[in-house]
Amino acid sequence: MTIFEKLLKSLLYILLEVDGTGLFQITGALLSLVGTYGIFRKCGLTGWHAFVPVLRDIRLGEAAGRENEGRVTAVTGILTIVLFIPQVLIKGATDI
Repeated sequence: MTIFEKLLKSLLYILLEVDGTGLFQITGALLSLVGTYGIFRKCGLTGWHAFVPVLRDIRLGEAAGRENEGRVTAVTGILTIVLFIPQVLIKGATDI
């Protein structure tokens, strides 16, 4: 099984959880992305930057006049992504 297949199975597992929280999480994330896109457009920034996780944090910091805090948040986002992917691959392989 390839990594792509494991990620796809894990995503389907999250979406189809018995209590339905996965669907609410995905919906919340999509609403957040749309809102961030709107903020970027209103601030005169490039809207598609809202969809790139680390770039989004840096640009939000710039929009708020807090470039250093935006960079710190971006590094935190990178660490979250790096730690989350192995967890999904391991959990997704055992639960599905």
